[in-house]
Amino acid sequence: MQVIKEFKHWYDRCFGIEAVLEKLDEVVYGLIDQYVVDELYGRLASMEIYDISRGDYIRQCVDMSYLDESVERIEYRIMEITQDKNAMKAYREARKAYRGKFIGGGFGISGAIKGSVKAGALNATTGMAHSLVNTLGDAGSSIAAAAKKAGLYNSDTKDSLVMGIRNSIFEIFDNHMSLVNTYYSGYYESGFDVDRASALFENAKKYPDKRKDLLIQAVLTCPTQWILGYIFDNYSEERMHVCNIGNCFSDLESYWTRFEKVFQSEYETAKQQGPQEVEELKETIYYAMQECGVEESEVYDQINYDELVRITEEYLLCTEEAAIKRVLHKFMDYDAPDIQKKQVIKEKGIWEIAGRYGVEYSQEDVDNILSRYYFGEAKQNEEKAQEAKKQIRVVMNALNVTSSQVFDQLEKDCIARLCPNITEASEEVCQKMTERIAAYDALEENKQPFVDEIKKRIDTIWTQEDAAIFDKVYLRTNLHDVDEIRQAIEFVKQKGRTENAQNYINALETCSDKNIKTAQKYPKKMTTIYEILGIGLTFAGVILTLMHPAFCLIFFLGIVLWNAYNRREKYWYLLTINETNLHKDLFLPGKTK
Repeated sequence: MQVIKEFKHWYDRCFGIEAVLEKLDEVVYGLIDQYVVDELYGRLASMEIYDISRGDYIRQCVDMSYLDESVERIEYRIMEITQDKNAMKAYREARKAYRGKFIGGGFGISGAIKGSVKAGALNATTGMAHSLVNTLGDAGSSIAAAAKKAGLYNSDTKDSLVMGIRNSIFEIFDNHMSLVNTYYSGYYESGFDVDRASALFENAKKYPDKRKDLLIQAVLTCPTQWILGYIFDNYSEERMHVCNIGNCFSDLESYWTRFEKVFQSEYETAKQQGPQEVEELKETIYYAMQECGVEESEVYDQINYDELVRITEEYLLCTEEAAIKRVLHKFMDYDAPDIQKKQVIKEKGIWEIAGRYGVEYSQEDVDNILSRYYFGEAKQNEEKAQEAKKQIRVVMNALNVTSSQVFDQLEKDCIARLCPNITEASEEVCQKMTERIAAYDALEENKQPFVDEIKKRIDTIWTQEDAAIFDKVYLRTNLHDVDEIRQAIEFVKQKGRTENAQNYINALETCSDKNIKTAQKYPKKMTTIYEILGIGLTFAGVILTLMHPAFCLIFFLGIVLWNAYNRREKYWYLLTINETNLHKDLFLPGKTK
């Protein structure tokens, strides 16, 4: 039923219930005029009925009261939400007076309703009138009402309006038949007979030899869903006719759902038989869609998607450029909507034609694509890695991408092969590694971690070498002789190549009789006692001071002992260079020069 189909399409494009109600009469009456009145009134001439004008025909036959009732329920609900009782009262009175009446020669609600009630009802739905805010007296209530009204724009409301339109059309047909029968008695039968159709249907199931004839009579008597459903399920050659009949009564969706189930089953079989059978089924489904006026089919879309994915699998297996181009042309030439091709190009990473179909990839998508070129032998062999790197650069340029985790990992793996076992390399080997890295074609940010690791290794080598020399210098130096200390400091400063040299300089600069004596006390048992008492008295002093201020002396005593411990520990670790050099002067007292 074209009226229902176009109405649903229009309803879905509206932006709310207000927009629906504002244009509803204009849209629906226009569709009725085009597809119902023009058709039925035009038949009168073929019946040689010439004495009735179009306006008279409309007044006698067109009755939209079923639609009015559906609209009234919706608008009444809106006025309940807005609590506009005056509008509700005027609306009820006007609807009662003008329900089902039309202006001769055209369509539309009468001027009284359109002017006084319809406009008022629509204004109430907008929530914009000042009177509405004043009536509610609360912005929060206004927001809540608006939310409830917005909730009316849903599939249930659409179905209610569709039912009103369909019943109104049936009413027009009945009135048309009655009008024609006044000219030609018995020209039209009174209508469908459900009981007679049921009897014919039951007998059709009992008598196989007469089944088809009885089913045809049952459909003509009353095309109920259960009769049409039985024919659909048991007579495959009649399925298209069933859908067309269902279309006349706006039941197409239910019968097309049955069609989809059949197609799904046939598709599962066709897939086992081969691509030719799948293509033939696709053509069958497309023909059915055209015949039934259906724009979308899940099975049809699934066939397209599966075939595009299958072609993609061929693409992923190709290694030669000519073969890749051939498969890509096959993909592009396949008869499927661009939106489905775009989906598969996105999902499967067919980067070569992404731009043609407006596909954009995320960074994660790009890395997934590039990982196809860096795997297996390329991760182990330099020559293969360079081939992969070349291809990856082509892809990155095509996708206008400047960075990639896969590209970075490839370069890092290649650099790692230039400098193996860094942690065990000699200084000479480290220098050669540095030269190889500097000459290698790779991003500086990918080289830097290896350069840093080599520097760290060299620093470790120098630290060990310097420590062996500085240990001897430090242990030979008289820590009580100012001149020897100064000479030792100058030597360390001149020869030191790493930060570790500063530990020796700090130790030598700390040397004094007072500091040495303090350090010498650290190994003694009393130091441990200072530590324990210092911690214990400090915490105990804090708690006891809260009870009485006099106990603060305990707190201060704890601090003194704790500081004494810390000084001994500090100078001990400084002068022993973190306990790596136990100088004899820390145990044998000497004299200052």
